Amino acid sequence: EYYSLNLSDEVKKGMTEKAQRGEYQSSPPFGYKMNNKKLEILEDEANAVKLVFESFLDGQGLLQIAKKLNELGYRTHRGNKFENRTIEYILENPVYAIADKDMYEYFSNFEGCLFAEEKDFDGISGTIGYSKTIQVKGKRMRKRTIEDWIVAVGKHIGFISGKEWVEVQELMGMNEEKRYRRPRKNESI
Repeated sequence: EYYSLNLSDEVKKGMTEKAQRGEYQSSPPFGYKMNNKKLEILEDEANAVKLVFESFLDGQGLLQIAKKLNELGYRTHRGNKFENRTIEYILENPVYAIADKDMYEYFSNFEGCLFAEEKDFDGISGTIGYSKTIQVKGKRMRKRTIEDWIVAVGKHIGFISGKEWVEVQELMGMNEEKRYRRPRKNESI
């Protein structure tokens, strides 16, 4: 158990150091490609990402947006069709957001997740969020709360305004509260 806890701390330390250097540490998200260890915008895909944000802010649902992208011929980096969860991932990923005043203010509200200073939010660079999910033993990946994320300013260019990204997060939070959940069966009776 000590080994596992120590390894977890070391991994988080490594993520934090990479975040502070503005480096991205996984495969590039839709809308970007990796070039010399730096995310570079793919214009056609970036236009699709912009369409995702615009459509969501216009009141369209995740599945409706996925269908629209599929009809337009877009595919994920793995060649798959878009699904509602792919659209949700795009909307929740801060990598697309410009590191501006709105992003700084949003993440400043969450204790301990911000690994950059206000002056780093230059209105040009993109935002990076690490450690957004956790593997729960015997189960699939679970989302972490924002307080557990590692958020920093990246070396890449963002292309969604911080204001739009924050507005989408607020709408998604409202939608999460409305989502129907089937009640659990009470086996104790």
